[in-house]
Amino acid sequence: MHVKESGILYDIYVKNDTYYQQYLNLLNDTYDETAKSFNDYVNEIHESIPSLASLSSGEVSVHVLPESATDKTSSQTSDVKDDVIGIVSTKYYFEGDETQSMGMFTYENVISNYQANEKEASALLCQLETIYEEDTKLSATVDRYSDASNYVEDFMSQGVDENGDTVYILSALDNPLGFAIATLAGEATGETMGEAMEAQSLSVEEVMEEKIKEWAEEKKREAEKGLLASMDSVDASDTSDFATTL
Repeated sequence: MHVKESGILYDIYVKNDTYYQQYLNLLNDTYDETAKSFNDYVNEIHESIPSLASLSSGEVSVHVLPESATDKTSSQTSDVKDDVIGIVSTKYYFEGDETQSMGMFTYENVISNYQANEKEASALLCQLETIYEEDTKLSATVDRYSDASNYVEDFMSQGVDENGDTVYILSALDNPLGFAIATLAGEATGETMGEAMEAQSLSVEEVMEEKIKEWAEEKKREAEKGLLASMDSVDASDTSDFATTL
């Protein structure tokens, strides 16, 4: 079945140490009651914003960030509205041939476009710079990953897919705050994380090609040295035999 969809997605950014730690636990596969508590919190955040409350969970994402070391008021109050930092909206268009098998959907011939609101992303990034400016550790994270290419450089890894092709993977598990900052930075400038990954991938491949060339040249020089040494040995042997014959 061919499907076409378009609309607006919303990303809500909040700060709360308690639920940020629960989020880290979930990333490390620590479920049980933590998952229920965290999901309840995310739903409560979603429902606390009247303009978004009627939208489905597929249209609204909640990103939980840590609090600054100098301000822990968010996790000390029960009102989740205190936790909300800001919202970024993204216009999207998607179409493709949809196939369902065993409850799983797959798509072919996909055409998609996602365009985040640059002004909203830029404003939110500035808010985070202000929130964390007195926290030495977190302000350093904001400073570094306000350039999305730095996150790609630090956390992109190279692997091989099931077809044996080289693939590049970007993980949010090791530094979710850095990932959030880099995502916003990319949205604020119009340079997506995907584009940063592509640029870094090309850079990695160029470096590898250069190293292979250097290795090949070194092996060539070693072979030439070995050949010359062998020829010198043969020449010396021939001279010795000639002298003996005389």
